[in-house]
Amino acid sequence: MGSKETIIMSCPSMERLARETAGLFRHYTVPVKHSLINWGNFSDGFPDTRLDARAVRNSHIWFLADFSEPTEIFQQLAVIYALPRYRARSLKIFLPFYPTGTMERVDKEGAIATAMTLARMLGAIPLAADGPAKIFILDIHALPERFYFSDNVIPCLETAVPALTKSFSNWSVAFPDEGAWKRFGRTLARFPQILCHKVRNGELRTVSIKEGEVDGKDILIVDDLTRTGKTLLEAAAALKIAGAGKINLVVPHVPLEPAAIDGLIEAHDSGLINRLYTTDSCPSIASKLVKLNLDFIFVLSLAETLRKIMDEEEF
Repeated sequence: MGSKETIIMSCPSMERLARETAGLFRHYTVPVKHSLINWGNFSDGFPDTRLDARAVRNSHIWFLADFSEPTEIFQQLAVIYALPRYRARSLKIFLPFYPTGTMERVDKEGAIATAMTLARMLGAIPLAADGPAKIFILDIHALPERFYFSDNVIPCLETAVPALTKSFSNWSVAFPDEGAWKRFGRTLARFPQILCHKVRNGELRTVSIKEGEVDGKDILIVDDLTRTGKTLLEAAAALKIAGAGKINLVVPHVPLEPAAIDGLIEAHDSGLINRLYTTDSCPSIASKLVKLNLDFIFVLSLAETLRKIMDEEEF
């Protein structure tokens, strides 16, 4: 790595995670620091953004990105594109939530696969001195999306699910549909598994149990994300009818619509679900959930997950 530092930079919503992660590296002889960027704006609302170019030069840069709000993407991309131009030795981007992941294919003429659009935008990142930028994404919605990126960048698909499930034993895992099973079945092979079947009819979702033993089992329903909570709660209802005991939801990403929070509270109060375990991959939603102080929702910081990824990459 030479004599230069590893620097963690972040957009404003990821600043807390950047500081927390940097604090986990105090025992290393190689310095890791958190460096601020001036995220200003001109009077017309367009970015007036500045960074410490001297600190960037020949340093190993980690940029913590948050694309969960569409209006914030442009300014962050401007910084990401600039870092190699300011002679960063290497560039690694931590983008825990890939927001367009559910729009990964065209199943009706005229639809636009925005998962590919965002991949093209990220694929335009210039090369750093040590080569292509690496983009670390947690629990992307569809694994084939890695092939949407150009050869100019290296997508690295990681997962937060082991961290969310490590404290559980003697539980079973249920997947609300085959897509969730494909994503997490192997990762969670230590658990007895239950596969559900989901049928969509417009906004309606019908979930049934396809295979696995349910009666008397405490169950973790695992999926990558939820916006409305409807599929997860339909799966919970089907499992309860089949005799399930406690039901916890394990979902790394929760870009929840406002009404979804009320739905989760109602499901908890009625005894349908016991707890929800998620992460702070969508900082604005995570902050809202923490402020609500709901005793059944647990938000895991991604600092330790990021530290482990950085450990494997840098030291």
